Amino acid sequence: MKHLAIPFQDSIELTFDNRTRKKSLVCELASTEIEIFQSLCYRNAKDFKTPLVLLFKNPLIQSLSMIGYKFDVEQIFVNIETGVVNKIYTIYKSKQSGLFIQGYSEFSMVILAPVGFCNKYSIEILKTKINAHSK
Repeated sequence: MKHLAIPFQDSIELTFDNRTRKKSLVCELASTEIEIFQSLCYRNAKDFKTPLVLLFKNPLIQSLSMIGYKFDVEQIFVNIETGVVNKIYTIYKSKQSGLFIQGYSEFSMVILAPVGFCNKYSIEILKTKINAHSK
């Protein structure tokens, strides 16, 4: 399977608001079905310094993504209606070869970030709101 050039061409600015402080960061953007499907596959840890935002055109329809990563990744799930973080989950480096697929639906976006990102930006479940701004 041929993969897309990395990093992806587009970026997006995110604002993290946890009621006590606000921080902004420009992130890489995956907004097409093929970019979301490829996500962080075909990358090494050294290529992954900036979070990748999976921004869904229609969050009510399931989008698929490969998840056989070569490094640990934090997933931050953002509520479709409120923009608040619903769930944070860590995907650990794949120890098996093969293609693994994850489906996403009913989230406005999922942010794939290096491990430690949530701690650095004080991102907490049900306490942090994330807004996306076109770059």
